[in-house]
Amino acid sequence: MCSEAEAVYRKRIKEGIHNGIPANELNALIDQFNKRFNPQYPHPYVHHHANAFAHPEIGIIHLEDDELVMEPMVWGLIPKWTKDKENARKLWNMTYNARSETMFEKPAFKTSARNNRGIAVLDSFYEYHHFSGKAYPFNIRRKDGHALVVAVLWSEWADKETGEVTRSFSIVTTEGNEMMAVLHNNPKRNEPRMPVILEDDAINEWLGTEKSDDMHLSLLPLCKPLDKELLEAHSVKPLRGKNAVGNVPEATEPFEYPELALDTELVEALS
Repeated sequence: MCSEAEAVYRKRIKEGIHNGIPANELNALIDQFNKRFNPQYPHPYVHHHANAFAHPEIGIIHLEDDELVMEPMVWGLIPKWTKDKENARKLWNMTYNARSETMFEKPAFKTSARNNRGIAVLDSFYEYHHFSGKAYPFNIRRKDGHALVVAVLWSEWADKETGEVTRSFSIVTTEGNEMMAVLHNNPKRNEPRMPVILEDDAINEWLGTEKSDDMHLSLLPLCKPLDKELLEAHSVKPLRGKNAVGNVPEATEPFEYPELALDTELVEALS
């Protein structure tokens, strides 16, 4: 599960040697996005804390006529076949995440999984740890300071009544790694999840246009959990409720809850 994220487009995509899309080309797209949609700070596309249920617009990179583009899309995928706005609003509260294991099967995602894949360039994401009956928010990011290149599915939906066109997306998730297995321990969930974070050698294939009946066989291996050694996490101030810190830089800053020192399994997992 991933329903909260940080996207301020300041971090760079990791430079690496591979046969896919050069990191500098992706970073140039981010710079262009900032110049076009961010003439002054703050702006609607900067999210220190974005909540999927508020359906914010986040910059998504994808292929358009074989050219890479980056544009803001609404978080919460609206399938192309959605009948009307009422149904769209019901669906997008259930489609902020797409399970990689079933994305080629579920009606809401299977067309996008085959045809409309993209990446979200996130600075970090948030998850909650449960301890002694309380939920504590944590911020998760790369240790090396680079951006998280997160796999997404996107869709274009046209409102038949108004003609308005909405492009929206869902973050693809996979099983949680060893750190997330301890951190993301919601007792109401059957298993810990985390976003699919693509390494540099997987970006090109994920964004690719090649289509075949068995394309899932080549794409699903890309959806493995990122090595826990590449991530770090720290607790932050409340993100929900009356004491929520809000969409401000402070939302990402470390904040200690003394009682969590008693959670030895968590302390060990984050050390």
